[in-house]
Amino acid sequence: MHKTNSITHSPNLNNLPFLAAIIEHGSVTQAGLALGLSQPAASRVMAQLRKQINDPILVRTRNGYQLTDYVLGLGPTIKAAIELTHGVFKSKSFQPLVDARTLTLATTDYGLLTVMLRLNQHVQKHAYQVSIDQQGWNAQTLSQLEQGQIDMALFNEGDLPVDCHRQLLFKETYHLVCRAKHPLSKIKDTKDILKGASLYPRITFNYPTGNGFACDDVLQRAGLNNPPARHSSPYFQGALWMLPNTDSVMAVPSRIYKLFKTQLGLIGWQLNNLTKASPESFEYYLVWHHRSHEDPFHIWVRQQLKEMDFSEA
Repeated sequence: MHKTNSITHSPNLNNLPFLAAIIEHGSVTQAGLALGLSQPAASRVMAQLRKQINDPILVRTRNGYQLTDYVLGLGPTIKAAIELTHGVFKSKSFQPLVDARTLTLATTDYGLLTVMLRLNQHVQKHAYQVSIDQQGWNAQTLSQLEQGQIDMALFNEGDLPVDCHRQLLFKETYHLVCRAKHPLSKIKDTKDILKGASLYPRITFNYPTGNGFACDDVLQRAGLNNPPARHSSPYFQGALWMLPNTDSVMAVPSRIYKLFKTQLGLIGWQLNNLTKASPESFEYYLVWHHRSHEDPFHIWVRQQLKEMDFSEA
């Protein structure tokens, strides 16, 4: 009758190294010595293994003890099993020049221009095999962060879901901006500029909130009267292109204004220098869920952003 080997007792994974040593040395005594076991302890483990795999493991021949064919066939499997076990407990690490990972990050065009352009350049230089999947901010972004569909997001001040973390990147201010040859450019006393700006159409920005977008009229909070017309946009860059050929005015984050003022022929005034109202500013954050808080790759990304100089040019 053909014998089949099967596990007849609950497997003890602690015995795998001893079985590997038996295969390597062909001797209970030598296997015990290799693992620092006494002869009685090695004999006990050998007895357990014989019951577990239903095989004698070593058989007596005229030339001494020999491994059974079944155990010899287990060699590659045992080696792979031990390596996998070690892999579970090895120290977590991320090697930028070697490891291939993908970062999925949600942002608006503001975050793309102020943060992601620099992060992309840095990653291409220091972590060549890392890919970045940039996704547009939407009403489900924070839910996607909770569910693990995205890794990180760039976010302004606001409430976050439970178990989310944030890292301050910088604090942003505003400029009142219009085309360089706008009638406002002829006003010599800066105290009158803000009052004059209320006479012209105003462009406002729709900024992301926890559940979508909200209209943000910075100039109204700064004390301006209602404009004759108001145009809103979810894109800072797109809104800026509406300024060169119109008399519209806009409160623009200072970093964005400085990026495009020469290219688009714009003029601007630091908003906080024009008003006695509370200073207008906002804080900009990197946010992530606790599930990735200890991931070595994510820790590396957060550290790179922490070390970058995001001060205004």
